[in-house]
Formats: sequence, C-alpha cells, structure tokens
Amino acid sequence: MPIDYGRMVLLGKRKTRGAPSRDMIGVVGAKARTTGEENEMFENADVQPMLPVKDMKAAERFYEEILKLKKVTSLPGTASVYQSGGTRLCVYRSEFAGTNKGTAALWEVKDVEGTVKELKAKGVEFEHYDLPGLTLKGDIHAAGDFQVAWFKDPGGNILSVQNAVRLKL
Repeated sequence: MPIDYGRMVLLGKRKTRGAPSRDMIGVVGAKARTTGEENEMFENADVQPMLPVKDMKAAERFYEEILKLKKVTSLPGTASVYQSGGTRLCVYRSEFAGTNKGTAALWEVKDVEGTVKELKAKGVEFEHYDLPGLTLKGDIHAAGDFQVAWFKDPGGNILSVQNAVRLKL
C-alpha cells in the first residue's frame, strides 16, 4: 500500500515560560501504513525521528547531497521530511539544535566499512568514543562482528551507521 505523506504545516507558535516562542510543525493528512490490524498504541506505528538544526540550508544540503535522501515534503526554512528506506525523518529548525549528547538516528547498512569510506570521501568527519567493549579500528568501533561509526550532521545531531549483527546480552 503506498504511503500518503500529507503536507507539512506550521501548527503555530509554542510559548514556553521564560523562553522565546517556537514554531510547532506537523504533517497533516498523512495516511499511516497498516498491517490490516488495529494499531495498539505504538506497536504497529512507524516512528519518525525529529532532528533539530539551526541552519536549514546546510542541513538540507547534507541530507540530500551527502546522505542522498529524497525530500518528500517541506515547509521552506522551517522543516523538511526525508524518505529513508521504509521510514521518514524530519529535520526542523530549532534553537535547541546540537544539545543532544546521544545518538539521534542510526542506519543499519550491509557494509559499514564501505559506507564510512564513501561518507569520508564526501567530507564527513567521524566521532571517536571510548566505550567499554568496543575497539576503535580507524573510524569504526567494533565488538566481534558488530561495527558502528558515529558522525554529526550540520546541526550537531549524532548519527550512526551500523551493521545488523545483534549483540548477545
């Protein structure tokens, strides 16, 4: 069943105590992908990461030209929604961009080394962390067959690529 992405709209301004008002955005008219069963809370609903950025133009160049994601809708200067596999992610303008200290989004890829090499050739710089159980090999952190590499978008959001090998807990 095709997915109708609806249209992005400015929902209004949100006023918070002691802070400037902020744009609230949303996608209206979108039709959810269904499995034929009634959704029970979130178990059958797709999740859409919301990634805050300060510079929409830089973010759009990054997601479209570097990551090669297809923009499916936008509210110019405020937010853009991109298709990534069977899911979407929204990049939106926010004064709080770059404040998250954890991974905001990850992509499972078949070839982490090849993906890292391709991104590095496009100027992407990778983050290196000292994490228990992981060994850094170049720009890739590894534990057995598991591989992950972290990088940031222009808004400072931490993103990663990793393989689909599941760690034994």
